[in-house]
Amino acid sequence: YYTGGYVEYVRRISSLKVIDLSVTENTELYRSLFREDADGNYEGFYNLRKLVLPNGLIKIHDRRFESLWLLEEVVIPEGVTEIGERAFGRCENLREIIIPEGITQIGEGAFFKCENLRKIIIPKGVTQIGEGVFEGCSDLTDIVIPDTVTKISRDAFISCESLTQINIPEGVTQIGNRAFRGCENLISVN
Repeated sequence: YYTGGYVEYVRRISSLKVIDLSVTENTELYRSLFREDADGNYEGFYNLRKLVLPNGLIKIHDRRFESLWLLEEVVIPEGVTEIGERAFGRCENLREIIIPEGITQIGEGAFFKCENLRKIIIPKGVTQIGEGVFEGCSDLTDIVIPDTVTKISRDAFISCESLTQINIPEGVTQIGNRAFRGCENLISVN
């Protein structure tokens, strides 16, 4: 049970480091907590380190968590099918994110400039890696691309400086311009 006042109170706790919404299927609470203020900021969540999203969530909307700089870990529940554009863009300290099976769409720039993201496993069902999805993920060293991917869009991995090898599935028929530009240490493409 919550009221709008309770949500506003929680939003103002600047020292909050973990939010675990896994015990609720109340996606309205989630939407209320992560509503931007008039300046486009998430008031009160500057110190957030870990976020566990609610069961029952279907889509992570565009720019929902963009620029939560200290966020290190996100747990996405089963049932989510889409990650919106720049949903986690500029979450510079995001190190770990597990994308569950069932996700079929990852929006453009979804992990843009997640500079500390080291490993990502893209689930089966995703058919394309969108434009700039991992752009500027400079610490990314390990990525698993499933056989269901047929397209790697332009700028998908631009400036992933720590990426040394990548396995591209046989079913990929299109690789966009600059998909791997700035991947200075990429020495093996299979």
